This record gives sequence, structure tokens and C-alpha cells, in this order.
Amino acid sequence: MTAAVWGDPLSCRYSWIAPADLASYADVVRHVARKVRGTVTGLESVTAVPEPVFAGATADAVRSHARRRSHDATSLHVSLRSVADAIHEHAAMLGRYRDALEGLRDLATSRGLEVRDHRIWPPPPAPPSGHTPQQYDTWVTAWRSYRTCFDLKAEIEAERREQSLELTRAVTAHTGALPEPRVDDRRAGGHGVVGFGQDDGDHARRRGAEQARQTLEVHDALESALDQVSRLRQDHRTALDELHRLGRAGASDDELTAQAREVRIAAEALRTERARAAGLQSELAERIS
Repeated sequence: MTAAVWGDPLSCRYSWIAPADLASYADVVRHVARKVRGTVTGLESVTAVPEPVFAGATADAVRSHARRRSHDATSLHVSLRSVADAIHEHAAMLGRYRDALEGLRDLATSRGLEVRDHRIWPPPPAPPSGHTPQQYDTWVTAWRSYRTCFDLKAEIEAERREQSLELTRAVTAHTGALPEPRVDDRRAGGHGVVGFGQDDGDHARRRGAEQARQTLEVHDALESALDQVSRLRQDHRTALDELHRLGRAGASDDELTAQAREVRIAAEALRTERARAAGLQSELAERIS
């Protein structure tokens, strides 16, 4: 499963083997491991037969053969048990993965995003023409919700991929088997995999989503700038009040000069941030007009 691209519908369909079925398979492997362990016990009993009871060249050959087979069977038992544990852990991970996808779908639904065909669809690329402030706020909230779902989906898939690699490593370490490379059945069958109409639609949707992302970034930057303007305005007011207090208290010229410098610094920072906020406001107005 390829990583989601910003602006694409986010799949929340669980399409892997049922965790319970995989756990059952792990139990089968464990059962085989127990059978092999029984074989090990039997071979060990052969090697433990004392010399007076079973002596001679034939007895020595049988014991030697039993030791070799016991060693091989012990290794097989350990490998089977380890693989069974790894499969069982993977089944538990798939259960968590399935639950996470369900949680992702529930989150999208609760945030008012469109969930259709087991996919979370992105909001419109732009607010409605002639939108009201409330409609614009709704549009911003929708894209923020999509961004939250997009980031969460990426985290869910990253964890699943890592856990799948852990299973592959465990199977390879204990069996020496390497996973077969995945083959796209459509390519293997000589069928093309590019649908030009669909690709054109994907391209347009992704382009619109990227523009929406940029608009959202400008919106967030403007909100941050306005918050900073509010803080700097308070800092400037505090510096002025302190300068007035020092003047009334008959402070020295050095103290007054130092405080006046603080007032100038605060005023300059406030002017700079106001200019930045004004620029962002103009850019945002141009984007959503």
C-alpha cells in the first residue's frame, strides 16, 4: 500500500487477513512445534539408553544418529516456536491496525468530513464563491480536520509497515526464507495500469488541495502573527507604563534612558509584526477572493 498523497481520499478500509485467522495459524504452528518437541524428547531418550543395556557398534551408531537428529529437531522446534510467536504478535498488530482505521473513520465522521466508499474525502479546494465569514471558518476547520486525519493516517501506516518488517525479519532469521517480491498482477498480465481520465482528475484534485494547504498555512501564519501583535502591544504598553512610573518616581537619567530604549525596542517589534500581519492578511484575501 503506497503512502497517501496530500489531497487524495484517505482509505480507512481494512483489507488484510482477519487477525483471528492469523492467530489461528500461529496456533497451528505452535502445535507443530509441540509435536517436534515430542520428537526431540523421543530422540533424547534413545541417546540416554545406558551402555550395558544397548552396547556395541550398532548401538553407538544409533545413538550418534539420534544425537544428530535431536540437534536438528531442537533447532526446528525453536524456529517454529519463534515464528509462531512472531505471527501471533503480527496478528495482534493487525487487530490494532484495524481498530486504528475504524478510529480514523470515526474521527473523520465526527469532524464533519465526507466518508464514502471507505475513504475520507478532502474538502472543496476553495471556500464557496461570495462566502460569508462563517462559511470561510467552516472551510478552514474542514481542511484542518483533513490535515489531522492525513497525519494520523500516515502514522498508522508507518507503524503497520514497521511491524510487517519485524515479522519478515523474524521469519527470515528463524527459517532463512526470503519474502517473494510483490508483482503487480495487472502488469504481469500485460494490462496497463494508467487511467488517463482518473489521473487527470487526481492531478486536478491534488493541485486544488495543495492550493488549499498553502491557503491554510497563510491563515495559520496570520493567526499566529495577530496573536504576536497582541502580545507585543501588551509588552509595549508595559514598557511605557514602566517609563511613566520611573518618571514619577524621580528615577535617574540613566534609568530613564535605559527604559526609553526598551520602549523603542518594543515599539519597533510591534511595527514589524503589524507589517507582517498586514502582508499575510493581504495574501490571504487574494487567495480566497
